[in-house]
This record gives sequence, C-alpha cells and structure tokens, in this order.
Amino acid sequence: MGTTVKPIKKLVESGLLGWPLTVTVGRHTGFDWKFLLGRENQSARDTCTPELDYETWLGPAPYKPYHPHRVHQTFRGYWDYDGGGLSDMGQHYIDPIQYFLGKDDDSPISVELDAPQQNMDAVGTWRKITYTYADGCKIILDGEGSVEGVPYIEGPKGKLFPGFKSAYT
Repeated sequence: MGTTVKPIKKLVESGLLGWPLTVTVGRHTGFDWKFLLGRENQSARDTCTPELDYETWLGPAPYKPYHPHRVHQTFRGYWDYDGGGLSDMGQHYIDPIQYFLGKDDDSPISVELDAPQQNMDAVGTWRKITYTYADGCKIILDGEGSVEGVPYIEGPKGKLFPGFKSAYT
C-alpha cells in the first residue's frame, strides 16, 4: 500500500469507505505468493552432504529419497514438511488486514477456494481464496495475479488503492 498499517486502520475506523469492506491481496498490491516451491516427481538425485543427517531432518515425516530441493529453503513446497507459500507467508499479509478490519478475535464463517487439483507430494497453487466474515467483510487472496486494476480495499462508499490513493462514490 505504500504506507504502514496505522493510517489504513485510521481510515477504516473513520467509516469513509463504508462497511463491509473487501480487501484484495495479490501481485497488484505488491505481494507475489511463493508459488511453486515444490516440484512434482522429485526422486533421489544427489548424495546428501555429510553436514546434513537427512533421516534426522525428516523427523516424523514419511521417508522420501533425498533430493536437495526437499531441504533448505524449498522444503516448504512439500506437504510432508509444510504447506507452501500460503502457510509460509500468509500470516504476514493476512494479520495486518485482520488488524485494520478489527478482526483479531474473529474468524471467517466461510472460505471459498478456487484451485487446480493438488499433487499428493508437492504443494500447488490456487487461483483465488475468499474469506467471508459474519458482517460481510471479505479478504480475497488472488493467487494468480489475474485481478488487475482492482482496489486493495473497497467499501460501499469508496476505494483505497496502492499509494494511499482513494476514490469515493
């Protein structure tokens, strides 16, 4: 947004945009999800370095042959170890939104997911995830970056765009 969260919270609390609000997060707002951390069909390729005790690193996860892509920074792309870009970075982007919406102690009543069939091993992508709260507020995660030109925050009375630019209806 080109600003800290406090001015956004102040604007939201002022009621200038109206209520309920829809907040869209994606490439157009400066956040590009860490897609494709996992790779399908990774089989043993290299010998593990002596510094890494691979079996200890696996812990309780099911055994899969060592592949360098399954460890280090890209391990998050495999269901056995993590949940991909959303579980890795989602809290960093959803938490400030919940804060300025006043939803720190609230949870969505519905979650709609539009995603291709997931691989059983490698975490895949999603096209769109919509969280809806009881009061009508929504958080939309645009996974493909396909929602161009939309406001970051939209209410019945106006819109707030990146750069803290606004438009009122």
